[in-house]
Amino acid sequence: MGSSPSRSKGTSSSFGRALTCFRPSQGSDCTKQVAANSNTTGDMARTHREEIQKICRESLELCPCGEPDEQNGLDFYKYFFTNFPDLRVYFKGAEKFTADDVQKSDRFKKQGQRLLLATHLLVKIYDDPMIYHAYIRETMNRHRQFKIDPALWTAFWTVWLGYLQSKNPSTPVSQTVKDAWTELGNEFAVVARQHLKNLGLPN
Repeated sequence: MGSSPSRSKGTSSSFGRALTCFRPSQGSDCTKQVAANSNTTGDMARTHREEIQKICRESLELCPCGEPDEQNGLDFYKYFFTNFPDLRVYFKGAEKFTADDVQKSDRFKKQGQRLLLATHLLVKIYDDPMIYHAYIRETMNRHRQFKIDPALWTAFWTVWLGYLQSKNPSTPVSQTVKDAWTELGNEFAVVARQHLKNLGLPN
């Protein structure tokens, strides 16, 4: 879910900061919880996923996507590049972009819309694990050519929560919203890295 990124040049300070709240790995508590959630059957599992979906969907009212709301996509990359400047190395040709550069960029106007659409879709399909996981695997397939550091699939969700906060700075993002996005994002990262492992790629 990003622009054409370049190869990682090592773990940066911003990267490490973004990973603070999201660090799933094989055998970790997070991975075990995702597996447990995936193995739960019946109405209980369905209801839980629907609750997470509802919370995340409501929070997305801060950042709708589409032609009338193109600024929201630009705002994501403005927030991203301002608060996590070391991660600009993933965007070839934009390694020194400022928020003002992003605002004037047709590239990030389009990319912002693609990212917002992808995030809205993830929430839309979260209540169906089969489709959710298939979409994650397809996202990995589409991005494998960019040789993204696999930890970025974890770090993204910290950036995303910060972006949501920036859209309504006067009202802190609630713990309920943080927990919902953390669960959705951790599951994304675990499935993504397992798929990369299955492909024989760094994970």
